[in-house]
Amino acid sequence: MKKGQVYGLLGPNGAGKSTMFSMLSMDVERSEGEIRVLGENVDDVSLTEVGKNLGMCPQYDSIWE
Repeated sequence: MKKGQVYGLLGPNGAGKSTMFSMLSMDVERSEGEIRVLGENVDDVSLTEVGKNLGMCPQYDSIWE
């Protein structure tokens, strides 16, 4: 994706869309593969810095504790 681009995922139930976003936000551990955010491995990024550049709009109201 290019800088400033908005990206969405479409697919049937059970395709893994929510799971992918949960892995990107580090809410769920991935079982294999690699996730890169802004060119960095997701395991090596600072959430407080990278989080300023990411957003997610779920289909339900979500409030984390």
